[in-house]
Amino acid sequence: DDTGVCVSPTAGINSWKDLAGKTVSVPARGTQGEVSIAQSVKNDRGNPAAVNYVTLPFGAALQGLRHEQRHMRQQEAAGAELQDRGRGHGRCAPLTQR
Repeated sequence: DDTGVCVSPTAGINSWKDLAGKTVSVPARGTQGEVSIAQSVKNDRGNPAAVNYVTLPFGAALQGLRHEQRHMRQQEAAGAELQDRGRGHGRCAPLTQR
């Protein structure tokens, strides 16, 4: 499985089931990314139907991640304390397949 999911470390998402009620971008609906995410949410006893999927080309999704990284660096520079949940590098915290 080559599907990757990144969440902001400040989003309050600590498990797959936490994606319920959140907006998740995928490059296309009904493809491997959406299917893998839905199955992971279900395996974590969450409601995959409650995930709000939006289509976003890969380049646009990458721009969104870069924007989030810039915002977090600005917070760090201003002395804001960011919680590192031990996943990723404090910028993009990957959820792992269960």
